[in-house]
Amino acid sequence: DQKHQLMKEIGRLFSGHQANKLGNAEQLLQGQDTFYYNLPSALGGAVKDVELLIKREEQHQEKTTDLKQQNKTWQLTMKLAVGELGELLTKAKLREDNLEINFYASNDTVKIQVMNYLPLLRRKFDSLGIEVSKSQCQLGKIPDTLQQRPYHMFQTKA
Repeated sequence: DQKHQLMKEIGRLFSGHQANKLGNAEQLLQGQDTFYYNLPSALGGAVKDVELLIKREEQHQEKTTDLKQQNKTWQLTMKLAVGELGELLTKAKLREDNLEINFYASNDTVKIQVMNYLPLLRRKFDSLGIEVSKSQCQLGKIPDTLQQRPYHMFQTKA
């Protein structure tokens, strides 16, 4: 039974990956560097997917030709279930070796757990050479999904 469940989850992961690659290609054609992934998770027996949304932004300064002045910012948004405790939304921005990370908890229990482990996470990033300039956790509304699909664009010839 576990083997069948594992094969089912792997199949779901690959089919979701293929659909996400098509969506990512569509967004790339529109000039957006956005990647969305939906990873299966069975934490605590409850099947809730971990969602990842990765965006890359280029910030150009006016009248500057120096490549060092062109900063790239990576934004990672992750939504996951924390067992039966609730849900957690994480938003991180990475610029070179500087990281800003914000956590949004669905309830006080999840917020307390995050606050307990936040110093350990900061020490781990420091040991990797990544400076955490800002980190906080607060209560917030967790969206149903991170996937944004306001419209689709198709081109056809008759």
